[in-house]
Amino acid sequence: MENFFNYITKPIKPEEFEIWFRSNNITNEKLELFLDFSNSLNSIIIETYLGEPNDSNETKITLSEEDNQKHFEWCWGKVIDNFEKENIKFSKSGEHQEYFKNFYDDIFYNQKDEKIR
Repeated sequence: MENFFNYITKPIKPEEFEIWFRSNNITNEKLELFLDFSNSLNSIIIETYLGEPNDSNETKITLSEEDNQKHFEWCWGKVIDNFEKENIKFSKSGEHQEYFKNFYDDIFYNQKDEKIR
């Protein structure tokens, strides 16, 4: 674990960075598209989530794991449909969906403390 931590905290030289980008076929356009997709998904998840309101005087709504799964699936589909309207097509399922699903499970749906979420 220590080796991994040292690896990810070590600064990357610009030359190495460029080589890594070229070898993995990463372009600025793809980075911008990934950012747009990620921001769109994040916005729709936060804006449409119905669980646990901010005001402590209101009744708290607790959503089940199945409800959270359905919410993520709906948000995911909505974002993909929105990009398709711009003629940008993404696969609806695959490793990318699993990555985002696991990410939002960890940082959003399974967080009990709203300040962390």
